[in-house]
Amino acid sequence: MFLYLINKWTVADHQLRCIAWSKDQGYIALGGDCGFLNVIKLEPGVDAKAVGLGASNNLCTVNQPEGHKGSVKVLSWNDRYEKLTSSDETGFTIVWMLHNGNRIWGNRMKHMQFTQVAWSPDGCKLLFGLASGDVHISDGSGNFLAKMELQCMVGRTEIARIVSLQWYNGRWGYFEPDCPSLAVCLDNGCCQLMRTENDNDVILLDTGMKIVDAQWNHCGSMLAIACCQQINSSQSLSEVQFYSPFGEHLRTLPLASKRLLGLAWDGAGCRIALALDTLVLFANVRPEYKYKLLLCNDIGTQLDSKYLDTEPRHIAVTRTHVVVASRTEIYVWHYRVAKRLTAMDVQQGAKPRWDGREKVYDIDHELKSGDRAAVDTKTSNPTRDPICCIAALDKTLIVAQGSGTLMHFILPGMELQRAYTTSQQPCRIFLNCNCSRLAILDSAGLLTLMELESQGASKDSCGKILSLQRKDVWDVCWASDDPEFFAAMERTWMYVFRNLDPEEPILTSGYICGFEHLEIKSALLDEIMKEPENPKDELVVTFEARFLRDCHTLVESVGLPDAQQFVERNPHPRLWRLLAGAALEQLQLEVADHAFARCHDYPGLQLIKRLHSLTGQKLKQAEVAAYFGRFEEAEELYLSMDRRDLALKLRTKLGDWFRVLQLLSTTAGNADDALKEQANNSIGEYYAERKKWSSSVKYYMEAHNMEQLAECYIMLEDYEKLSELASSLPEQHKLLPKLGQVFLSVGMCQEAIDAFLRNNQPKLAINACVELNKWKQAVELAQFHNVHEVRPLLAKYVARLLENGQQLEAVELYRIAHCHLEAAQLLFQLADKEAKMRRKPLLAKKIFVLAALEVESYHEMKRSQKKDKTEAASALVGLLEEDATAGGLMVDLPWRGAEAYHFYLLAQRQFYSGQPETATATAKVLVDYEDIIPPEDIYSLLALFACKSGAFKTASRAFLRLETMPGLSEKEKRAYEQCALEVFTKHKPYDTSKSEESQSEILEGIFPEEKPPVCVVTGRLLTDYELWMCSACKHCAGRLDISSFSTCPLCHSSVL
Repeated sequence: MFLYLINKWTVADHQLRCIAWSKDQGYIALGGDCGFLNVIKLEPGVDAKAVGLGASNNLCTVNQPEGHKGSVKVLSWNDRYEKLTSSDETGFTIVWMLHNGNRIWGNRMKHMQFTQVAWSPDGCKLLFGLASGDVHISDGSGNFLAKMELQCMVGRTEIARIVSLQWYNGRWGYFEPDCPSLAVCLDNGCCQLMRTENDNDVILLDTGMKIVDAQWNHCGSMLAIACCQQINSSQSLSEVQFYSPFGEHLRTLPLASKRLLGLAWDGAGCRIALALDTLVLFANVRPEYKYKLLLCNDIGTQLDSKYLDTEPRHIAVTRTHVVVASRTEIYVWHYRVAKRLTAMDVQQGAKPRWDGREKVYDIDHELKSGDRAAVDTKTSNPTRDPICCIAALDKTLIVAQGSGTLMHFILPGMELQRAYTTSQQPCRIFLNCNCSRLAILDSAGLLTLMELESQGASKDSCGKILSLQRKDVWDVCWASDDPEFFAAMERTWMYVFRNLDPEEPILTSGYICGFEHLEIKSALLDEIMKEPENPKDELVVTFEARFLRDCHTLVESVGLPDAQQFVERNPHPRLWRLLAGAALEQLQLEVADHAFARCHDYPGLQLIKRLHSLTGQKLKQAEVAAYFGRFEEAEELYLSMDRRDLALKLRTKLGDWFRVLQLLSTTAGNADDALKEQANNSIGEYYAERKKWSSSVKYYMEAHNMEQLAECYIMLEDYEKLSELASSLPEQHKLLPKLGQVFLSVGMCQEAIDAFLRNNQPKLAINACVELNKWKQAVELAQFHNVHEVRPLLAKYVARLLENGQQLEAVELYRIAHCHLEAAQLLFQLADKEAKMRRKPLLAKKIFVLAALEVESYHEMKRSQKKDKTEAASALVGLLEEDATAGGLMVDLPWRGAEAYHFYLLAQRQFYSGQPETATATAKVLVDYEDIIPPEDIYSLLALFACKSGAFKTASRAFLRLETMPGLSEKEKRAYEQCALEVFTKHKPYDTSKSEESQSEILEGIFPEEKPPVCVVTGRLLTDYELWMCSACKHCAGRLDISSFSTCPLCHSSVL
């Protein structure tokens, strides 16, 4: 870590005693003599570009709370609840709110002088430090709980005062698990670090100086202790000592001769404020961070990463290894990019692999390899010969130490091949492309070359310093394709060396980026860093080596023979390629063939072979122009020779389909149709890849690519066009099933049905109807296409509805599907259930009416299907079969339940309207419906109505039926007997009403099958022939009786 002072702030007319810095809000509280309490804050300066620690800051006063009379000795922030606690020398404690300075509670404790106070991490406890050296533990309201044991005072007889109580709240995590977070410091220089207020395993410190204050940083990883030592009456020595949570000394910050009184950290642990007499000093703290190593490809995409404990002072990357070096250690990472990972590596995912891929070596001892965790970088001893630079290439690693020792290792095993010595202290080292030479650059800018052990070097020459020495060198770069070439920057000149011979210097101040193919790429970093966010292309400059410049001159100005002789004398692949290109331009194929062979350019040799097979001069020129990428020129040459086919072939190879269409539009032929279709498809795909679906439609239509055209319409959600496309497709087209599924997914039922039917898939069409709840259409399709699977599917869906208690939804589903008989069955079940509950007879009647109407609809549907006698006969057979399976009573007498409850309700309405005789006649009709309405209810009503109307003979029969009715208890039967006894002791069992006697006589003289119909309006028997019959339920009524009704009293259909 590194520390340095930045600015100060003066407090006028007050001597400071303490200081505290709010971690969240950034407020700084200052306490001093005479009750002085001030809150200040560091505000950012006007320079918006400067950020972080480099930005300027201004100090301003926020608040000056008043309330203390004595000197404020203790300040503590509670960031969790935004409170500030202050205590003065009299023991008076105040808790302030951060935003308005309001006091929450105060408590004066007699006979106690407080020196320190601290909140617990949970904000529920307070620690009070006393001048007597004791620490009291209190709750959040100041009530005493216990006294803390101070082990640092064990064995000491002097009285020490508590000067600091610091308890890290754990908000940002802990430095290590179970590490101390409570610091108790005394003025005698002793300090104890604890985990809790009751910790027995404490860590003891002795600073050797008088402690005046201490405080944790924001994350509890560092404890700063302010120390002061009085030298004489006029001089004092002050410093800040920094410790880890486990008591390890990290660093000391010496201060001026003024007396240090307190310190405070900011919320990020990057600044510390120091109170000295009437000054507040601020210092920046640069801690040591854990380093992360990122492995990226050449376009900046991250491939892998590692966290390092080793400080990365030097780094080198090869094709397979990353080498990082600190002053004493070497970290070697054998990385693997994604294309080399096996399936097992992928399955392991994020699991770290330490099986030899990462190793750490100590440079001072015999090299030891192993897991990274085995190397303890924190406890490693400082070295006398630190690592000053490294260089790596392929399997070679060179490590340079400050003494001038160069260690040659072989990767990946880190085997020490050889050690070299030099009189220089290397600052940077550079390996050439075959690891045969090493360029050494020291801190004074002296460049030397060393011969390394290689295949062509003798043992005596290994480690030999070559005769080349250059001064004022600050950058070096070897050529990546030639071990004899390198470039060096001397002041503002660039020198290119071949072996040890320099070329003419080039004036530049750029940093060398690379040296390849006799071209040096240089970046003007000084100019780039003026606007790093907007770099310009011209700030990266490419320079040519002298051999390349000379060869260019010979080719352009002298001729090929002289240029060929020059390249023969100075062979280099780049020069041979330059000569081959010039020979091709002049169509000197023999020279070009020789040059391509010398530079091992196989595609060039194939071109020469192809050119030999051509006859025309222009044709050869066009091929050469195409080879060098001058496609416009090549196309013009082809067209000038009337070889449009070759121009089309060229553009097709290039994938320039727009130009292909332009060429095809000039002339047309049957042979061009396939190419035109391919071009349109390719352009459509070009726009589709860029999500420009509207543009793709045009070209896919031209190419008649229905599949891709449909995809574009789907992406555009243009279902109208998609429907038109489906209609235009021929029968049995492979795209129809997909379109049907698309239409089905968006609820377009008819379009989906058409698509499936045109592909001869009626089952899919029926399933579409079922999925979209079009059951009527599903049944019609099933009947037309003779598909029997729809009814089981419908039954399965109904069963699910019934399981969920949705009976009416199941009935409606059957009605929509024209399954009237099934709907009637469900309705009859509902009606029976409601009838058994005996609560709402009107509701039961309505359900029975609906069930009967469904049966009538069933019969009507069957009658409508009759077209001729044969069909009628077959329908009759089918009807009889269905009737037998469904139950004859439901089909033959569907209105029986409705009739029963209709007359049941009618009799009661008549009775309560003052018509007991009519009610008695209607109640007699109910006798035929004992299977639907409970007999007890029927005969109870009949007995009641008969007694009221004077028909005691009828009442006597009703009571007799009740007294002998099975299923009644003895108590109920005795009750009916008692009631009958009371009635008939007063009245004889004879009918007093003449109309009742006449109607009884009529009924007694008629056989059951000859009974006349009952009027649904009055409940009386109809003996005349002028009747009205309902067209829906086929029930009768007297014409005079029905004349006042607009609907049928039974089924509520319109009266015609």
